[in-house]
Amino acid sequence: MAALGVVFVKECNNYYVNGKSRSRERCTSLSYDTLGQKVKEARYKGEREVWSATYEYYEPGLLKSTVYRNNGTFVGSRHYRFDSVQRITEIFSINKKGKVDYMNRYVYEGKNLTEKYFYTKDTVRYKYYTQNWYEGDSGAMLRAVRKDVKGKVLYVWDYGCNTHGEIKKAELKNESRICTSDTRLPNGHRLQQFDEITKEGALRYISETDSADRMVQWTKYSGKAGDKLAQQINFSYSDQGRETLTQVYDIKTGKLLAQYEYRYNNDNQILSSLSKRYNKKQKLTGSWETQNAYDGRLLSRTVGTSLLKPGRESITVYSYTRVQP
Repeated sequence: MAALGVVFVKECNNYYVNGKSRSRERCTSLSYDTLGQKVKEARYKGEREVWSATYEYYEPGLLKSTVYRNNGTFVGSRHYRFDSVQRITEIFSINKKGKVDYMNRYVYEGKNLTEKYFYTKDTVRYKYYTQNWYEGDSGAMLRAVRKDVKGKVLYVWDYGCNTHGEIKKAELKNESRICTSDTRLPNGHRLQQFDEITKEGALRYISETDSADRMVQWTKYSGKAGDKLAQQINFSYSDQGRETLTQVYDIKTGKLLAQYEYRYNNDNQILSSLSKRYNKKQKLTGSWETQNAYDGRLLSRTVGTSLLKPGRESITVYSYTRVQP
């Protein structure tokens, strides 16, 4: 593994009211190896490290384990195992006593994940497992069934659609019927739709992305048949392709719930952002403006100011250290 701390980033935050600090400075550090992989994350109170996570890799991009510590004492870890083609085959967690908390095991046939087993403290006898069925080697899932150790069906996911592409009605309480579609519009945009219906009701999500694969609109439907508009998010971009405005609407009332605006400098870095949140009566409940400063390509300082409650601000300072291995 590359030497720890080749690139070291420290982020320290303070919260102020009318110029007076209202909280102890909180600092977080991130360490990266020569490949840009995160190898350690830590939080501090003053100069004392109170929490850390250390990451180890089998090879570039393939995480082996994460080890967690509080005040320098081991409190747990998470481990990953892969097959020869880098597919995950096992994830397990170790508690502070050195015993397994849970484990997931994955089984494949060809390119498809066909079985997933979930274990708790007993790593020999699984608690439940899920079987998946696919349409040949296409990767398109047809059905998934979760069963307990005795073979009792706990839940069913049916991905079948009828010939018209409409979702079937769920008949059982522990069943979901799922249908997905992916189409191209005349303007070159991509429209992806996800439908899920249960005995209690239905949900539908529709996302529209442009030719540059940027999200243009995301819409959520709910209700018994999944045909009632619930929420819509619209995205706007500059001529340079940067996101400039995001708006969240309550479709039932047609009212704006939240809005986020972004401004950029000549290097396409976020110079400032402005967020606003509203209640159902369109009363402004939160407004926060953030100003960013850069040292070349690196973010050096962020100042957040409440526009609803003047005098309240959050200041975050970033420092960078490169340590040669």
